[in-house]
Amino acid sequence: MNISLMPEVFETLPKLRLGIVVIHDIDNKSKLPASAHLVQDAEKLIRLTFHKDTTKTHYLIAPWEAARREFGKEARHYHTALEKLLHQVLEGKSAVGKDVLTNIVHYLMLKHLVPMALDDRSKVQGRIIFDLVEEARKNEGPKAGPLQLKRLQLKKGELYYRDEQKILGAKLDYWKNPVTALTSSTTNAILHIETLPPVTRGKLRGMLIETEQLITSFCGGRTKTALLWRKKRSVTL
Repeated sequence: MNISLMPEVFETLPKLRLGIVVIHDIDNKSKLPASAHLVQDAEKLIRLTFHKDTTKTHYLIAPWEAARREFGKEARHYHTALEKLLHQVLEGKSAVGKDVLTNIVHYLMLKHLVPMALDDRSKVQGRIIFDLVEEARKNEGPKAGPLQLKRLQLKKGELYYRDEQKILGAKLDYWKNPVTALTSSTTNAILHIETLPPVTRGKLRGMLIETEQLITSFCGGRTKTALLWRKKRSVTL
C-alpha cells in the first residue's frame, strides 16, 4: 500500500502532518461492548468541557478554521471530521459505532481533538493520494466515468484524498465516501490522522503508538505506521 501527499497540498497547508496506520487481520466485533464504553466515557468529558457554539475557538480546532479561510469559501456542513463528531456529541447523539475499530477512532478523536479517517482496505483500489482539486468539478472525481459521485461537488482548491478509481473523502469541508466504510466483518483497514500546529511531530508519534496499542488490545491483528509531512511525502507500507 503506497500513500502519497502531492506537493501542491503544502502550498496551502505547509505544516500539515499525516499519521498513517495500516491494519491487518483484526477481529472487528468481539469486543464491541468494551469499545463502546471507551466512546461513552469520552462523550461525557466532551459534554462537560465543550459548548457547540465555541468549538471553533479551541486552540486545537482553530487552526483548521484558519486553513479553511485560506480557500475563501463556505463550508457545506462541517469543516472537519472532528467538528462533525463534536457537534454530534454536543447535540446529545451517541458517537458509538457498529464496529470496534470505528469506536477506537472516535474515542481517540474526542480525546486528542484531531481529525481521523478510516477506510476498509479491501475496498480501496491501488494507492492512496492526497491532493488539491485543480479546477472546479461537479459530481465527479479526478476523471469521469466510474469516479462520478452523485452527492459530492469538489471545488477548486478542495483538499481531498482518493485511490486509483474513486474519491475517498474531502477534508476541510468534510465528506466521506460510504463505499469504503468499515463493517464488523472488516479485517484490514487504513487509518490516518491529520494534524496542524500546535500539534507537534512528537505528539503525533505518541498518538500513533497509542493507536497501535488500542487496536492490538481490542482487535488483535498487526499494524504498521508512518508519518508524512512536507519533507517525506510518500510511504509504502
